[in-house]
Amino acid sequence: MSEAELFAQQAMFDDAGMQQQYRYLHAAFHYYQQRDAVATLALIPEETGKDLTDTTHFSLQVLRGLALEAEHGWQAAETHWRHLLTLKTNETQQQYLQLSLAETLVKAGHPEAIFAPDSPVKNLRFRSAVLKSAANADLLRQQTGEQQTHEERAVALHTLLTQSLVHRDYAAYLKDSELLRTIAPLKSAENASWNMEDLTAFTWDGSDTEEGYQCTALTTVVSTLNKRPNDAHATNCLGAPFPLETQQNGRGLCHQ
Repeated sequence: MSEAELFAQQAMFDDAGMQQQYRYLHAAFHYYQQRDAVATLALIPEETGKDLTDTTHFSLQVLRGLALEAEHGWQAAETHWRHLLTLKTNETQQQYLQLSLAETLVKAGHPEAIFAPDSPVKNLRFRSAVLKSAANADLLRQQTGEQQTHEERAVALHTLLTQSLVHRDYAAYLKDSELLRTIAPLKSAENASWNMEDLTAFTWDGSDTEEGYQCTALTTVVSTLNKRPNDAHATNCLGAPFPLETQQNGRGLCHQ
């Protein structure tokens, strides 16, 4: 549809009292079809109200956030999402805005801001995804702290230990694995599966290997590799509890 054809529909929207819906269509035309963020922003003013529950109203502000990111960068988009998160929204809208802010912070290179004490990103699924895909070792260690929820501590520790093994930082693994004494494995339930974050993998006792092949417990295996990184037997044993992770550079554990 051309812009002229869109203009020709305006009277019909006006007669039906759907001016906001027409504004959204016009703004979406500029953003998605013409790739014109400036024109999009001109049609959607900054939100000054307190209630964002109306679907069209909400959609307009989401579109404004996308246009701000395209035209003015991550900081402008972050400010916008943070502001919207202070307004009245329904649960679905609230979760969408949390996700938008989290994605913006990751793209801007500031995943640590998601875990600040005053962060509005509370959804565990979003926070876990960031830990597994964008957090460095320091941030992961921070999120294993006692002030965090049990679920988040377990996800952070699983990711931290996996990254250490993938990057062959055996000394760091041995130090961080001491946290396994205080962070219990997560238990899957009907509405929550933690199979990809199973901490029991790191307490492997050396069993379940091929018949005739003997391995010691994982901690002993890693200790050997810390002393002799090229030890063939220890390397093979490390692959027993983590066959996919070690062969695929950890990709299966770093992304949901």
